Amino acid sequence: MKDINDLIQKHYNEGFSFESLLGLINEQLEGLTLLEGKKRKKQVLLEELQEKIIKFPKIKITERWGEKHNEDREIFEDLMSKVRGNTIAAKIASVNEFLAYKKNLPIAEILSNLMFVEIFSMIIEEFNASTAGFLFEAFLAGLFAGEQIADPEQVGAKAGSLPIEDVTLAIRQKDQPVDTIVPYSLKVLSPSVDLKGSFVNIVDYFASGRQDNIVYLVVTKLGQGTLAFNEFTITQDNFLDYIGHEKYEKQKVYEPIEFSPRDMLQPKVTKARGEEYVLTKAWMNSNKVTSVTTQDGAPVEALLDPEQTYIANQWQGDYELVAVGGMTANAKKLYGDEETFKNLIASKKDVGFWESLKSTKGYLTNQQFHISPGNVRGRSELIGRLDLHPPKLIKVANHYAVDLGRGLVDLYNAVSSLSVNINKYFIGSDKIAGRAAIQDAQTIKSESENLIKVEEN
Repeated sequence: MKDINDLIQKHYNEGFSFESLLGLINEQLEGLTLLEGKKRKKQVLLEELQEKIIKFPKIKITERWGEKHNEDREIFEDLMSKVRGNTIAAKIASVNEFLAYKKNLPIAEILSNLMFVEIFSMIIEEFNASTAGFLFEAFLAGLFAGEQIADPEQVGAKAGSLPIEDVTLAIRQKDQPVDTIVPYSLKVLSPSVDLKGSFVNIVDYFASGRQDNIVYLVVTKLGQGTLAFNEFTITQDNFLDYIGHEKYEKQKVYEPIEFSPRDMLQPKVTKARGEEYVLTKAWMNSNKVTSVTTQDGAPVEALLDPEQTYIANQWQGDYELVAVGGMTANAKKLYGDEETFKNLIASKKDVGFWESLKSTKGYLTNQQFHISPGNVRGRSELIGRLDLHPPKLIKVANHYAVDLGRGLVDLYNAVSSLSVNINKYFIGSDKIAGRAAIQDAQTIKSESENLIKVEEN
């Protein structure tokens, strides 16, 4: 291992960067596993680390994470490298497992996940919606070896031009051995806010022939640090279900379930006939059942045979959107009259569908499309939730601080303190802070050496 003093001196000379110092420390600690019982007593450690969290150095949150081949991106990829999962859903599931607290995780995995939740929660909670959305794009691009797509207006293109995608991500598709580059449009919204976008953009996106689909990832802020992640894919076949759709109603979905009277009903006992299984309205209502049939589909009489099995149409909490006819307000803005809309529905599978959309009212007047929260939730897949409520994160960090050991906690806290003290010294000419920075550097050196020695022994 390189001498820490030499490394720090090198960074003084080159212009100190804590992102790069953190990268060096992570590099040295890669794969390190602290050996239990060596040079520490667990009970003492528990007492000393009570309500103590790891104070990470402040990592610069930057849009450069969304660009390939730069130092910020490389540092970010190193930091996130141990967050498991090849898809967004898998990453969320992995982080949730981490937040539920798992014992005996490798150091590198603990640190990656802690940095993930800290950075991501900061992006979502401490920036306005527009900035948070842009930084989220960069965050996700860096997380999945992808690339953030430049805003057309930023590169001189007119408003309402391509592209519609915000990022391209390397995603492991189902049953595929390698990652595939997938275009995504990302939205960070409140529960009552419509998903909006340029109608010209999305029509031109498909009409260009570059892609035959676009995946939308919607992150909904539910309050108290809770985030819901919904994903859906728009194609030519379902375009009019999302973009300027007809009116829909949310209806319950009833599923057929097989049941035995003995398993689902309480028998009525009589002296003359013994146990009887009687189908009642009260039982059907309490079990959310609309009808009961025999196995061959015949309606059931009130009296059930306990030796037979039956089919109940039961609601298990799911809904679906069912078209009821008529145009929404947004559909009228995009397509004009109902006759035009019906013609578009009839031709939605035709080769010339996209060109026909270019003659619509919405395209010619550069309107925005709206997808309501109900339509998003009703037509998308809920791929996961994250609870990033600060009290929960502090509690989780405390648990992992114990697992990491006092030495590593002190190391990271010293790195954080060094950042503050160096700034005070060079910017404010604070000599006391300068001496504290020297002590921080010595702590970094000694604790790093101690950790490596523990591993080598």
